[in-house]
Amino acid sequence: HGALLDAQILADVYLMMTGGQTTMAFSMEGEGQQQAGEMGIQRVMRAASKLRVVYASDEELMNHESRLDLVQKKGGSCLWRA
Repeated sequence: HGALLDAQILADVYLMMTGGQTTMAFSMEGEGQQQAGEMGIQRVMRAASKLRVVYASDEELMNHESRLDLVQKKGGSCLWRA
């Protein structure tokens, strides 16, 4: 069998595993139309990220530049220096 049959089988298995939904249409027919009771796409608002930003120290930056110098010397060019 071919790739299209594989895709259909995988879609059927996915729908059986997730439950509720019984078909998965891949056509563009009726795009933009919603069935009764369906919700449209809604934007989810999230609080700003509270990740801490850690910057490289002067020593780390110097070591990084030294490594890039070595890469450039051995390879003739350095991808990380644009």
